[in-house]
Amino acid sequence: MEFFKRVLAPLPQSLFKKGSEFQVYNNYYPGDSSHVDHRLIAGVSNDHKSFTLFPKWLNMGDEYRKEYFLFHELSHVIDLKKGSISKQKEWLSFSGWEMHKYKEWKPKNKKNLPSLYVVDAIKADPANGPEEDFADSIAAYR
Repeated sequence: MEFFKRVLAPLPQSLFKKGSEFQVYNNYYPGDSSHVDHRLIAGVSNDHKSFTLFPKWLNMGDEYRKEYFLFHELSHVIDLKKGSISKQKEWLSFSGWEMHKYKEWKPKNKKNLPSLYVVDAIKADPANGPEEDFADSIAAYR
């Protein structure tokens, strides 16, 4: 719990108040993870209001990586709650994404992506390229 308090303390307090557009909760429920793919680190809920940190995240020994992925997932929530910033013309142009075959996003230059995580994510699901790029860019900036 101290980890969350320390990492999230610099964020605007409006994120933690009821009635805000979305809310970062100051507790978590790990729940039953027996059905979760062991490769997954975290995931955003269908209503885009929260995210879950899976056992792979909980078992990371490196606190820097844990913090990075926490902000990566929080950035997905912000992206979706603010109208899919990652799919808006300005972001797509700035970050260099192009649509191919009406369902696959491809970066103009993979060297411009913020991490190898994004490269791997778009290999796994080309439809999510801009979202992963946005989330990792925010996490890297943070």
